[in-house]
Amino acid sequence: MARFLLWIPLVLSLSACAEESAQQVSVIERGRQLYGRNGCATCHGPDGHGDGQISQMQPPPRDFRQPENFRYGYEVEQIAATIRDGVSSDRSVMPKYGYLPAADRSALAMFIRSLATPDSVESSKE
Repeated sequence: MARFLLWIPLVLSLSACAEESAQQVSVIERGRQLYGRNGCATCHGPDGHGDGQISQMQPPPRDFRQPENFRYGYEVEQIAATIRDGVSSDRSVMPKYGYLPAADRSALAMFIRSLATPDSVESSKE
């Protein structure tokens, strides 16, 4: 009986991790839906490769597979802020999406981060 009781915290911990992971997947899925509904693919392409319908613009839209392409930061909060504020410089333009609720901007940012290639994420940590 004592051995059984020792396993309870481990099982509860694993269960909590699985639940948290499922919630994160659902947020990323919501971000994917928002990406489609808000026209992000028009510039950034359906898979975030920067190859959308108007990808011939100069400079081309961001390729989300490479974290180093994020001029204003790669953290969820930084990406969400860029979505909110847009980008307007002499080199590039992205409209503001400040009308989206903060939770939606965060979901979009999490989806965008999910598009990165594993190798590029590892090399950006070094």
